[in-house]
Amino acid sequence: MPDEKPVATAVAVRELIDIKFIDGGDTVAARFIAADGQTVGVVIPRRVFAELQAKVPDGSDHKR
Repeated sequence: MPDEKPVATAVAVRELIDIKFIDGGDTVAARFIAADGQTVGVVIPRRVFAELQAKVPDGSDHKR
C-alpha cells in the first residue's frame, strides 16, 4: 500500500509490566498496562532507549 501514510499513535499507559532485551541485546521489548487495562507492547532499538533515558529527567533537580 504505497499510497498510505503512516499514522501516529499515542497510548496512555499506567504501569510497566516488564522489559526484555532481545535480538542479542540490540532491541528493548517493553510491555505496559494501558489506561484502559489492555496490555501494550513496544519494541525499541537499544540506542533509542538509551536516548530516552538520557533525555527524561529523573526528578532529582525538582524543587518541592
